[in-house]
Order: sequence, then C-alpha cells, then structure tokens
Amino acid sequence: GSRSSQPVSLVDLYPTLLDLVGIGPRPEHLDGESMVRLLENPAVRRNRPVVTAAGGGDQAGYAVRDERWRYVRYGDGKEELYDHGHDPHEWTNVAGKPENRELIKLLGASVPPRWAAASRPIPASS
Repeated sequence: GSRSSQPVSLVDLYPTLLDLVGIGPRPEHLDGESMVRLLENPAVRRNRPVVTAAGGGDQAGYAVRDERWRYVRYGDGKEELYDHGHDPHEWTNVAGKPENRELIKLLGASVPPRWAAASRPIPASS
C-alpha cells in the first residue's frame, strides 16, 4: 500500500526484473535504473532524473523529469518547462522565465551525451 513520488520510466523495468530474479551481471547497454530500492523503501530518492527520447533525425527530442520538474527540448530548439509542484497538468510553460535558465541547464545536463543536443540525429525506429 506504499507509494513513492519518484519518477520512473519503462526502461527501468528490465534492470528491476534482473535484480528481482537475481540475474547478473547487468548488461552494459541498459539505460534504466533498477527500482528495487524504491520497492523496498518508497521514501528513497532516485540518483538521477528520468530521461526519455522521442523521434529521430531532425524530429528528435527529449524530456527530463525529476520529482518536481519536467523539461522538454525539441529538435527545433524549442523548450518547455513545467513545475509539477504548482502545475501538475502542465498548463503553464515556464521555460522562458530568466530565473529558470540555470534549472534548465541542470536538467538538460542529465541527458546522456549521445542525446545532448535534440537536433543531433537519434536513429529512428526501424
């Protein structure tokens, strides 16, 4: 009956299942993070935000989500930033506010280097 406020991603399922059934070592190519610590103790905080990518080529984009914020950067350079603490439905994009530039820089730094620029091609699904 416990709940955690930490964001997780579908890519976290595979490493979690590997840990739960005791299969190891974990393959190096996995992007996800095991959720076993969260399952054992919902008060635990994640070490990093969740990062997702969508599209490929010049349509590539990514989103970074931590416990409070969601930052989105599209292939054309447009950005969105939402404060889920005050705007859980994402009605107000606050990316253009100067006071959020450092936060955007911090969240953007969570994107793996191969996704560092949304305009850099991410291979499209085959």
